[in-house]
Amino acid sequence: MEPFIFYQPTKIRIGRGISEEIGNSIRKHGTRCLIVTYHPSKLSPAQNSFNEKIETRLIQSGVEIIRFQGAIPNPSSDCVDEGYKIAKDEKIDVILAIGGGSAIDTAKMIGFRVTNENIGWDHLFTDFSNPFPNEEPYCKQLLPLIAIPTTSGTGSQVTQAAVITNTVNHQKTSIFHSFLFPKEAIIDPELMLSVPASVTGDTGFDAFCHAFESFINKRASPFSEMISLEAIRLIFKWLPEAVEHGNNLEAREFMAVADTLAGISLSQAGAALPHPLGEMIGSMFPNISHGRSMAVIYPDFMRFSAISEVQKFATIGRLLTPRLGDVPDQLASLKACAEFDKFLKRIGMWFSFDTLGIPFEDLKDIPEKLAPIAANLSPRSATIEDLKSILEKSKKR
Repeated sequence: MEPFIFYQPTKIRIGRGISEEIGNSIRKHGTRCLIVTYHPSKLSPAQNSFNEKIETRLIQSGVEIIRFQGAIPNPSSDCVDEGYKIAKDEKIDVILAIGGGSAIDTAKMIGFRVTNENIGWDHLFTDFSNPFPNEEPYCKQLLPLIAIPTTSGTGSQVTQAAVITNTVNHQKTSIFHSFLFPKEAIIDPELMLSVPASVTGDTGFDAFCHAFESFINKRASPFSEMISLEAIRLIFKWLPEAVEHGNNLEAREFMAVADTLAGISLSQAGAALPHPLGEMIGSMFPNISHGRSMAVIYPDFMRFSAISEVQKFATIGRLLTPRLGDVPDQLASLKACAEFDKFLKRIGMWFSFDTLGIPFEDLKDIPEKLAPIAANLSPRSATIEDLKSILEKSKKR
């Protein structure tokens, strides 16, 4: 066994109605709180009602609140800077993020910018792009961040990453530092009850990607593999139920757990090829969600990876289909791919580039752009020709 490190500093609180205790959590870290959310016009009545209740609880706890309602999907560096200016002017000492991964990532980087004004975006997008550096780039500790996720998918509430789009070149980039782990994650499955089926499937599939990619990753350890497998098991069991019956609180509860587990495993072992490939597609077509930009290439990525990772795929196959028992690993591996296809269809995430309305000719430069890093992203190195093949097979289904 190779030596490994497991580092997870975020305090995790999961349970029905646990968000009602937010006042005590914030008061431990500060009294002037920037609340980072989406604009009320972008939220459902139920979500706006929840945000108002949170504000009331904070005020009752003696916390002054300042709002930044400018979080957007695929947050940009300009978006972060808007929030940073408010946080700086208002002398904020704690940040609360309420929303999906975009809101949480925005809040992370606002907290970073406040305490590290001398570190510009060019520096961030280059020197902070390695999730597991031998030595982290220097920066000061961030403002304390409490995260309340309202979807089950990104896992950002328990990771050291923030995905931000560079406003200058429109390139989506993941920024990493151990200081980006939130101080506390408050995960209330009741908040997910109003999430539409399409968003539930989209974000839930992202959680699956985190669990699966960290499981097959070269950096995987016995700890991370154990967590990844449990996340995969829970997602296969409960995500279809959450998509088909959104008011099933038990399904929402287990998906909240699965998302958190997947985020933890991602923070320890890292993602594989589909994530940077999906980020490239998402940068080119901002109207395509992160989940869909990965789902479109995933069936063929699975079959590409299964060739070199027969044993791990067989483990997943037996996890999903216990009756496989002692069948040869090769057959169990193929079964994992077949079960995955069924899973994608059931959660409404079975796509091709054609069905997503993505002109295939617009993707022609991706293989060469991705090739320099693709060789080390997954157990099976992907060449330019491999990348072309994955994209071509994803054109139609």
